[in-house]
Amino acid sequence: MNNRTKPVSFRWIFLLSGMVGGSLALLGCSGEFTEEEVEVGYRGEASRNPFLAAQRLCEHYGVSSKSRPSLGSLPPPNTTLALSQGGITSRGGAEVIKKWVTAGGSLIYFLRFLDRSYDDFAEVSPEINFWGSEDSQTDFLLDSFKVLASPGPERSRPSVSFQGQPYEVKFPSNLVLDFEPQTTPRTGLGTASSILQFSFGEGEVILVADAYPFRNRQIGYGDHAALFWAMINQTGNADFLIVYGADLSFLGLLWSRGWMVIIPILLAIAMWIWKNIPRDGPLLPEEALSHREFAMHIDAAGEFLWRQRAMPQLLAPLRRRILQRLRSTMSWEDPTRTESNQWTVLANRTGLSPQRVQDALLADPGREPHRFVEICRDLNTLEHYL
Repeated sequence: MNNRTKPVSFRWIFLLSGMVGGSLALLGCSGEFTEEEVEVGYRGEASRNPFLAAQRLCEHYGVSSKSRPSLGSLPPPNTTLALSQGGITSRGGAEVIKKWVTAGGSLIYFLRFLDRSYDDFAEVSPEINFWGSEDSQTDFLLDSFKVLASPGPERSRPSVSFQGQPYEVKFPSNLVLDFEPQTTPRTGLGTASSILQFSFGEGEVILVADAYPFRNRQIGYGDHAALFWAMINQTGNADFLIVYGADLSFLGLLWSRGWMVIIPILLAIAMWIWKNIPRDGPLLPEEALSHREFAMHIDAAGEFLWRQRAMPQLLAPLRRRILQRLRSTMSWEDPTRTESNQWTVLANRTGLSPQRVQDALLADPGREPHRFVEICRDLNTLEHYL
């Protein structure tokens, strides 16, 4: 047996030598490695909840903390509720919140940056275009409390103090909160600042320029965490609820105010549906097995063929039997090639006209019942005389 070696391609030799030469050249160089950190954002729950760190701060000090994407229904009055301007989009919603505070609720109201849509890792500063078209909208809750929000000096930030204690916190919105002129000041501390605190009815209200310093990425700087806990601690409640932005839902408000009317309406609708919905009746008794006459089966088969427009199949057995007799008695082979004198002879024998004899053996009955009956009668006449 002859062994043959396959010649090595010159292209593969050149490629291999290039790889070896490149590896030796890299080994001879003094390369340097650099590490660069790239921020990719938060993962897990922190990516969905921009105030997760603030909530865990509350839980660390024994305050139960929850968050919702929408308010739905108001919490009990002994709860501290955090809302933003995006969460109150009507005067009716502002009045509902105001009555809740009057009954003893504690409200921390952030004018901006409470929603989840803002990117904490964005390169653009949050203060850019802050007083744009969005801020030109009416703040219904501030109007309800007779509070004004105006921009502070361009190159300076208003001092931040709470309960007489200064805090190293900078709000990017540069807003100054103060009561409207000719308004009786409420009981509270601090005016013309980024934070405005006052009592209202049986409850407590804390108005804050924005929530940016208390988001996950910012709460660790300066006195951000200390100020946040001071506001929560001031309310004295054991439960804290933060709502990202949605207003009171219409259905939730309707249920909270009109459940005594809604329940009878729903019951009436349910009873009407139960009355009119189709239901299964009693079981039919099983049909007893019975024998049918053979003629009934023939009738059923004929009715089926009639519905299926198969009239030639109904006439085929009778025509086939007559043609067999014509072959034996008159030596007919093919009716379609029969001469006219043969039709005349058959007509004289049966008493029918030549055309009727020809139609009985060859014509299509169509869908006309009387035509079908006439052909059947003529075929029976032919069979009788043959």
